Amino acid sequence: MHPDGFRKCRILEVRDNEEIVVLNAGYRDGIRVNMTLKAPGETECLLRVIAVRPFVSGAVPEQGRLRDLSPGMEVLAPGREDLKKKQKN
Repeated sequence: MHPDGFRKCRILEVRDNEEIVVLNAGYRDGIRVNMTLKAPGETECLLRVIAVRPFVSGAVPEQGRLRDLSPGMEVLAPGREDLKKKQKN
């Protein structure tokens, strides 16, 4: 785990039928149940973590639409928007 805790991960899979997003980070990366994550993009989406395993986790959209998410998209921890801005510069 990063010394500052969880920073970012990526979407592995979007399961439309279950309305869940699978993330490539889990408990060992600092993800916890009920954590709110942000998927920045044209239409920003907030995700709430509902299931955690050692190396993967599952989240559901709290704000935004599932169809706006896709595999490979970056997901940030709360307060980590500065990371996205630094990458663009």
